[in-house]
Amino acid sequence: MTKVLAIASQKGGVGKTTLSLNLALSLARRGWRTLLVDTDPQAGIGLSLARDRAAQPGLAEFIQQNTAFGDVITTSRIPEFRMLTVGNVAVEDSLAFGMALEDGEHLARLVTEASQGHDLIIIDTPAGFGGGTIGALRVATDILSPLQCEPLALRTMPQMLEVIVAMNEQGIDANFLGFVLNMVAFGNREVMSIVEEIWNSLPPEMVIQTLIARDPIFLKASMMGVPLELMSRVPPPAASGFTQLAGEIEDKLGLAQQEDDNEPFQLFFD
Repeated sequence: MTKVLAIASQKGGVGKTTLSLNLALSLARRGWRTLLVDTDPQAGIGLSLARDRAAQPGLAEFIQQNTAFGDVITTSRIPEFRMLTVGNVAVEDSLAFGMALEDGEHLARLVTEASQGHDLIIIDTPAGFGGGTIGALRVATDILSPLQCEPLALRTMPQMLEVIVAMNEQGIDANFLGFVLNMVAFGNREVMSIVEEIWNSLPPEMVIQTLIARDPIFLKASMMGVPLELMSRVPPPAASGFTQLAGEIEDKLGLAQQEDDNEPFQLFFD
Protein backbone atom coordinates (compact mmCIF):
# COMPACT_ATOMS: atom_id res chain seq x y z
CA MET A 1 0.00 0.00 0.00
CA THR A 2 1.30 3.45 -0.94
CA LYS A 3 1.77 5.75 2.03
CA VAL A 4 0.54 9.35 1.70
CA LEU A 5 2.32 11.69 4.10
CA ALA A 6 0.92 15.20 4.53
CA ILE A 7 3.36 17.79 5.90
CA ALA A 8 1.15 20.37 7.60
CA SER A 9 1.50 23.22 10.08
CA GLN A 10 -0.86 25.70 11.67
CA LYS A 11 1.78 28.43 11.25
CA GLY A 12 3.82 29.76 8.34
CA GLY A 13 7.56 30.33 8.38
CA VAL A 14 8.38 27.07 10.15
CA GLY A 15 10.50 25.59 7.33
CA LYS A 16 7.78 23.26 6.08
CA THR A 17 8.77 23.30 2.41
CA THR A 18 12.48 22.86 3.17
CA LEU A 19 11.59 19.94 5.41
CA SER A 20 9.33 18.38 2.78
CA LEU A 21 11.91 18.63 0.02
CA ASN A 22 14.89 17.33 1.96
CA LEU A 23 12.94 14.58 3.72
CA ALA A 24 11.48 13.39 0.41
CA LEU A 25 14.92 13.20 -1.15
CA SER A 26 16.38 11.36 1.86
CA LEU A 27 13.60 8.77 1.74
CA ALA A 28 14.12 8.36 -2.00
CA ARG A 29 17.84 7.83 -1.40
CA ARG A 30 16.88 5.00 0.96
CA GLY A 31 15.25 3.25 -1.99
CA TRP A 32 11.60 4.32 -1.71
CA ARG A 33 9.91 5.51 -4.89
CA THR A 34 8.89 8.94 -3.67
CA LEU A 35 6.65 11.60 -5.19
CA LEU A 36 6.74 15.08 -3.68
CA VAL A 37 3.54 17.06 -4.35
CA ASP A 38 3.17 20.82 -3.84
CA THR A 39 -0.36 22.05 -3.05
CA ASP A 40 0.68 25.59 -2.11
CA PRO A 41 -0.28 28.26 -4.71
CA GLN A 42 2.88 30.14 -3.71
CA ALA A 43 4.83 27.36 -5.45
CA GLY A 44 7.30 26.79 -2.62
CA ILE A 45 8.75 23.54 -3.98
CA GLY A 46 9.30 24.84 -7.50
CA LEU A 47 10.83 28.10 -6.31
CA SER A 48 13.08 26.23 -3.87
CA LEU A 49 14.59 24.31 -6.77
CA ALA A 50 14.81 26.78 -9.65
CA ARG A 51 12.75 29.59 -11.08
CA ASP A 52 11.98 27.75 -14.31
CA ARG A 53 10.62 24.76 -12.35
CA ALA A 54 7.91 26.93 -10.80
CA ALA A 55 6.55 27.80 -14.25
CA GLN A 56 6.20 24.21 -15.44
CA PRO A 57 2.82 22.46 -15.66
CA GLY A 58 1.91 20.77 -12.42
CA LEU A 59 -0.97 20.09 -10.07
CA ALA A 60 -3.05 23.01 -11.38
CA GLU A 61 -2.94 21.66 -14.91
CA PHE A 62 -3.67 18.14 -13.70
CA ILE A 63 -6.89 19.16 -11.93
CA GLN A 64 -8.04 22.10 -14.06
CA GLN A 65 -7.08 21.01 -17.56
CA ASN A 66 -7.07 17.23 -17.11
CA THR A 67 -3.44 17.11 -18.23
CA ALA A 68 -2.14 13.56 -18.06
CA PHE A 69 -0.33 12.63 -14.86
CA GLY A 70 2.82 11.65 -16.74
CA ASP A 71 2.96 15.06 -18.42
CA VAL A 72 3.08 17.06 -15.18
CA ILE A 73 5.73 15.06 -13.32
CA THR A 74 9.24 16.45 -12.89
CA THR A 75 11.77 13.62 -12.94
CA SER A 76 15.30 13.67 -11.56
CA ARG A 77 18.48 11.71 -12.09
CA ILE A 78 17.67 9.92 -8.86
CA PRO A 79 15.17 7.41 -10.29
CA GLU A 80 13.25 7.06 -7.01
CA PHE A 81 12.62 10.81 -6.63
CA ARG A 82 10.00 12.68 -8.63
CA MET A 83 8.02 15.85 -8.05
CA LEU A 84 4.71 17.42 -8.92
CA THR A 85 4.99 21.18 -8.58
CA VAL A 86 1.86 23.25 -8.07
CA GLY A 87 1.92 24.48 -11.67
CA ASN A 88 0.68 27.82 -12.91
CA VAL A 89 -1.74 29.47 -10.48
CA ALA A 90 -2.33 33.20 -10.91
CA VAL A 91 -2.30 35.21 -7.70
CA GLU A 92 -5.93 36.18 -8.16
CA ASP A 93 -6.87 32.50 -8.55
CA SER A 94 -5.10 31.28 -5.41
CA LEU A 95 -8.19 31.23 -3.22
CA ALA A 96 -10.30 29.40 -5.79
CA PHE A 97 -7.49 26.88 -6.34
CA GLY A 98 -7.33 26.12 -2.64
CA MET A 99 -11.11 25.75 -2.40
CA ALA A 100 -11.04 23.30 -5.30
CA LEU A 101 -8.69 21.06 -3.29
CA GLU A 102 -10.61 21.21 -0.01
CA ASP A 103 -12.94 18.25 -0.49
CA GLY A 104 -10.00 16.02 -1.37
CA GLU A 105 -11.53 14.64 -4.58
CA HIS A 106 -8.87 15.99 -6.94
CA LEU A 107 -6.08 14.86 -4.64
CA ALA A 108 -7.70 11.44 -4.27
CA ARG A 109 -7.60 11.06 -8.06
CA LEU A 110 -3.97 12.10 -8.01
CA VAL A 111 -3.16 9.56 -5.29
CA THR A 112 -4.90 6.81 -7.25
CA GLU A 113 -2.82 7.49 -10.34
CA ALA A 114 0.44 8.09 -8.47
CA SER A 115 0.10 4.97 -6.30
CA GLN A 116 0.81 2.72 -9.25
CA GLY A 117 4.44 3.82 -9.44
CA HIS A 118 5.30 5.12 -5.97
CA ASP A 119 5.79 3.72 -2.51
CA LEU A 120 5.38 7.10 -0.85
CA ILE A 121 3.62 10.36 -1.71
CA ILE A 122 4.64 13.38 0.34
CA ILE A 123 2.32 16.39 0.15
CA ASP A 124 3.65 19.83 1.06
CA THR A 125 0.70 21.99 2.11
CA PRO A 126 0.07 25.72 2.53
CA ALA A 127 0.41 27.20 6.00
CA GLY A 128 -2.72 27.08 8.13
CA PHE A 129 -5.86 25.06 7.59
CA GLY A 130 -7.10 26.34 4.26
CA GLY A 131 -8.39 24.32 1.34
CA GLY A 132 -5.14 22.71 0.15
CA THR A 133 -4.19 21.63 3.65
CA ILE A 134 -7.59 20.16 4.49
CA GLY A 135 -7.71 18.38 1.15
CA ALA A 136 -4.29 16.84 1.79
CA LEU A 137 -5.31 15.72 5.28
CA ARG A 138 -8.39 14.03 3.80
CA VAL A 139 -6.31 11.79 1.54
CA ALA A 140 -3.32 11.27 3.84
CA THR A 141 -2.53 8.01 5.56
CA ASP A 142 -0.12 9.86 7.86
CA ILE A 143 0.55 13.41 9.04
CA LEU A 144 3.79 15.10 10.08
CA SER A 145 3.91 18.62 11.50
CA PRO A 146 7.05 20.81 11.67
CA LEU A 147 7.22 22.96 14.79
CA GLN A 148 9.60 25.88 15.07
CA CYS A 149 11.05 26.23 18.55
CA GLU A 150 9.77 29.68 19.41
CA PRO A 151 7.01 30.83 21.81
CA LEU A 152 4.28 31.62 19.25
CA ALA A 153 4.58 28.24 17.54
CA LEU A 154 4.45 26.55 20.92
CA ARG A 155 1.24 28.37 21.87
CA THR A 156 -0.46 27.51 18.56
CA MET A 157 0.60 23.84 18.65
CA PRO A 158 -2.76 22.61 20.08
CA GLN A 159 -4.54 23.86 16.95
CA MET A 160 -2.88 21.12 14.89
CA LEU A 161 -4.07 18.45 17.31
CA GLU A 162 -7.59 19.88 17.40
CA VAL A 163 -7.86 19.70 13.61
CA ILE A 164 -6.67 16.09 13.57
CA VAL A 165 -9.19 15.14 16.26
CA ALA A 166 -11.98 16.91 14.35
CA MET A 167 -11.08 15.07 11.13
CA ASN A 168 -10.91 11.74 12.96
CA GLU A 169 -14.43 12.39 14.20
CA GLN A 170 -15.45 12.78 10.55
CA GLY A 171 -14.08 9.32 9.80
CA ILE A 172 -10.73 10.46 8.39
CA ASP A 173 -8.25 8.12 10.05
CA ALA A 174 -4.86 9.59 9.17
CA ASN A 175 -2.17 8.64 11.67
CA PHE A 176 -0.34 11.54 13.35
CA LEU A 177 3.37 10.69 13.29
CA GLY A 178 4.30 13.64 15.49
CA PHE A 179 5.86 17.10 15.59
CA VAL A 180 9.29 17.66 14.07
CA LEU A 181 11.26 20.29 15.98
CA ASN A 182 12.59 22.37 13.11
CA MET A 183 15.02 25.29 12.74
CA VAL A 184 16.52 24.59 16.16
CA ALA A 185 19.24 27.04 17.22
CA PHE A 186 21.25 24.71 19.45
CA GLY A 187 23.39 27.45 20.97
CA ASN A 188 20.40 29.49 22.14
CA ARG A 189 19.41 28.85 25.76
CA GLU A 190 15.82 30.08 25.27
CA VAL A 191 15.32 27.85 22.24
CA MET A 192 16.63 24.80 24.07
CA SER A 193 14.32 25.53 26.99
CA ILE A 194 11.39 25.44 24.54
CA VAL A 195 12.65 22.10 23.18
CA GLU A 196 12.70 20.75 26.72
CA GLU A 197 9.21 22.14 27.40
CA ILE A 198 7.82 20.42 24.31
CA TRP A 199 9.37 17.09 25.28
CA ASN A 200 7.98 17.42 28.79
CA SER A 201 4.47 18.48 27.77
CA LEU A 202 3.72 15.91 25.03
CA PRO A 203 3.71 12.12 25.04
CA PRO A 204 7.02 10.77 23.65
CA GLU A 205 5.28 9.20 20.65
CA MET A 206 4.03 12.63 19.54
CA VAL A 207 7.50 14.19 19.23
CA ILE A 208 9.99 13.14 16.57
CA GLN A 209 13.35 12.52 18.22
CA THR A 210 15.43 13.95 15.37
CA LEU A 211 16.03 17.70 15.64
CA ILE A 212 16.58 19.76 12.49
CA ALA A 213 19.08 22.56 13.06
CA ARG A 214 18.82 26.18 11.97
CA ASP A 215 21.72 26.67 9.56
CA PRO A 216 22.67 29.33 6.95
CA ILE A 217 23.40 26.48 4.53
CA PHE A 218 19.65 26.19 3.84
CA LEU A 219 19.68 29.63 2.22
CA LYS A 220 22.65 28.70 0.06
CA ALA A 221 20.93 25.49 -1.04
CA SER A 222 17.82 27.46 -2.01
CA MET A 223 19.94 29.87 -4.05
CA MET A 224 21.56 26.93 -5.84
CA GLY A 225 18.16 25.33 -6.46
CA VAL A 226 19.02 21.93 -4.94
CA PRO A 227 18.30 19.99 -1.74
CA LEU A 228 21.11 19.97 0.85
CA GLU A 229 22.27 16.48 0.02
CA LEU A 230 22.96 17.42 -3.61
CA MET A 231 24.87 20.65 -3.02
CA SER A 232 28.23 18.92 -3.49
CA ARG A 233 29.87 15.53 -3.68
CA VAL A 234 30.30 15.69 0.07
CA PRO A 235 26.95 16.85 1.57
CA PRO A 236 27.09 19.56 4.26
CA PRO A 237 26.80 18.35 7.87
CA ALA A 238 23.23 19.71 8.12
CA ALA A 239 22.11 17.12 5.55
CA SER A 240 22.75 14.34 8.06
CA GLY A 241 19.73 15.55 10.08
CA PHE A 242 17.43 14.64 7.21
CA THR A 243 19.12 11.27 6.76
CA GLN A 244 18.44 10.53 10.42
CA LEU A 245 14.90 11.90 10.17
CA ALA A 246 14.20 9.72 7.13
CA GLY A 247 15.16 6.62 9.11
CA GLU A 248 12.86 7.60 11.95
CA ILE A 249 9.95 8.42 9.63
CA GLU A 250 10.54 5.19 7.73
CA ASP A 251 10.03 3.25 10.95
CA LYS A 252 6.94 5.23 11.92
CA LEU A 253 5.40 4.62 8.50
CA GLY A 254 6.01 0.91 8.85
CA LEU A 255 8.24 0.74 5.80
CA ALA A 256 10.81 -2.04 5.66
CA GLN A 257 14.45 -1.04 5.25
CA GLN A 258 15.78 -1.33 1.72
CA GLU A 259 19.38 -1.63 0.59
CA ASP A 260 21.15 1.72 0.16
CA ASP A 261 23.00 1.61 -3.13
CA ASN A 262 23.18 5.35 -3.73
CA GLU A 263 25.19 6.47 -6.71
CA PRO A 264 27.78 9.25 -6.45
CA PHE A 265 26.67 12.88 -6.68
CA GLN A 266 25.21 13.87 -10.02
CA LEU A 267 23.10 16.64 -11.46
CA PHE A 268 19.61 16.75 -9.98
CA PHE A 269 17.38 17.21 -13.04
CA ASP A 270 17.28 15.38 -16.30
